[in-house]
Amino acid sequence: MVKIKLYGIGNEENFNYYIFDKKQEVAKRIAQVMKKVFNAKWNFSKEIENEKGEWIEERINVEKKFDFHEKIANTPPNKNKFRIDIFYGDKKMFITINCHEDKRLELNKELLKIAEMPKPKKK
Repeated sequence: MVKIKLYGIGNEENFNYYIFDKKQEVAKRIAQVMKKVFNAKWNFSKEIENEKGEWIEERINVEKKFDFHEKIANTPPNKNKFRIDIFYGDKKMFITINCHEDKRLELNKELLKIAEMPKPKKK
């Protein structure tokens, strides 16, 4: 399976950031890692009411989100507490995560299995 591109990564204490392409397939693969590491659910569908008054499931396409923010968080009083913020730009997703260092290391280990950083272009 082709690895996704990780354009930037950084951390300071419990704050971590990651930059990825804003593509549906990329988001789904990152969501699988978030589920594994944090047991966090990144929703790609929502229930809406149609014109007949029936509730139906509508798929969410991250590629259509722009200048938008969403949050995934839990609040246990221990080192498993986390907050994930996803910011959608024009072509990139910026993901910030506040979590304990143990979880960050676990996340980075899992991300390395599915992502790679592009090599700098030579001038």
